[in-house]
Amino acid sequence: MATFNSMLFLTLLVAISALMAAPSAVKAQRFDNYIINITGTVRCAVSATFFANGSSASRPFTNANVQLQCRRRNTTIASTTTDANGTFSIIRDPPLGRLTALITYSITARTCRAFVTTPLSACNSTLPTSGNLVSSLTQSSINTVGNTQVYTLRADNFVYST
Repeated sequence: MATFNSMLFLTLLVAISALMAAPSAVKAQRFDNYIINITGTVRCAVSATFFANGSSASRPFTNANVQLQCRRRNTTIASTTTDANGTFSIIRDPPLGRLTALITYSITARTCRAFVTTPLSACNSTLPTSGNLVSSLTQSSINTVGNTQVYTLRADNFVYST
């Protein structure tokens, strides 16, 4: 029995050595840039319902100011304005490399939110003049564009908050 165990060990050792010595068929891609892209769509409604195809009965909230707010004090990190379709994109450039980008991506998803500062009454006079639309962020995707790795967070669940 000791001979069988020795033979098995020797076979595994040779197989592992051969794998480690063989050149890799897949070359690891190096990225020069890492960015975090926070995207979303804001609707002109206290509560927007989305259909299975991604459309909504609520019209887009155009020219709305959207802020990326983080931490307990809701510090504004960046802001932008929605376009004619109610969509927005905030690009963050994390420092250093991939590990920092992954950590920043994860922390941003957990500790930040998209906050609409423009009152709902700006897109529909029958809607409230006070309060805000707020959305948590969800991790959406990690894609490669050229030599840049893009970490995307989505803010699509805006709810009215007073």
